[in-house]
Amino acid sequence: MSYKVIPFTLGMLGNNVYVVQKENNCVVIDPTFDSENTVDKFIRNNGLHLEAVLLTHGHFDHCGGAGDFQKQGVPVFCNEADDSMCRSASANRWNIKCHDVVPDRHYIEGENIAGDFRFDVMFVPGHTKGGVCLIFDDLLFSGDTLFHGTVGRTDLPGGDYSEMLRSLKRISLLPDNLIVYPGHSDYGMLLGDEKRANPYLNRL
Repeated sequence: MSYKVIPFTLGMLGNNVYVVQKENNCVVIDPTFDSENTVDKFIRNNGLHLEAVLLTHGHFDHCGGAGDFQKQGVPVFCNEADDSMCRSASANRWNIKCHDVVPDRHYIEGENIAGDFRFDVMFVPGHTKGGVCLIFDDLLFSGDTLFHGTVGRTDLPGGDYSEMLRSLKRISLLPDNLIVYPGHSDYGMLLGDEKRANPYLNRL
């Protein structure tokens, strides 16, 4: 496998922030507000070149640290449907400190390119209108759509349970050998195991 995943669990909501490394280059997925104190330090200490920040959706706890990297000239990607959420992240209902961010680029469904990184994007509305899964070879970054043993909430702004079920159906058709990295809690499980044990997938 050409990619290395370095996970960090950060913020008041226990977000999983991921550095995906390929040789001396990397991307950051879903930086929460305090990412500059840990993720940025890791990148600098290891002499890595940050190509892009990739957001799985626009909730404040997943984009609230993106602006810190953007100030360094790093482009921020998101789904256009969640653009407005990113722009108003600081106005979250919990009054948790974070930065607004204006995304530089919007995903297309299918292959996307960020610097030296080529990856696939699957649109998976349900948790938010603009939720996406990001696939790098056999790595599946599922954001808050799919967790270990459960799925994301659909009662928050932008959520829709019917859309979530349709998105989960699409995920269930992906290869079993994908390694799943969700936005919160446990990570590193096989998608095939989730298909068998996750009640939201095995009943589809």
